[in-house]
Amino acid sequence: MAMATDASTASPSLTGASRVKSSEIIQLLSTIGVEANTATVMVYLHTQGPSKSSDLQKICKLRQPDVSVAINHLNRFKPH
Repeated sequence: MAMATDASTASPSLTGASRVKSSEIIQLLSTIGVEANTATVMVYLHTQGPSKSSDLQKICKLRQPDVSVAINHLNRFKPH
């Protein structure tokens, strides 16, 4: 489960005692069955907002096919 420094910092949307490192969130998501790459991309998008696939590849240290698979997994949960 590789990720860059940006993806391992505390989520800016959380404050005080509820601050949790992104790496901990990724680990928790993995324990409930979310694939590691999908969890990494999800947390990065949550903390940084919309991003290009090429940026996700660099920051999350994933190959293009892995980013595409992760985005496809996330799109399954997108409300229609």
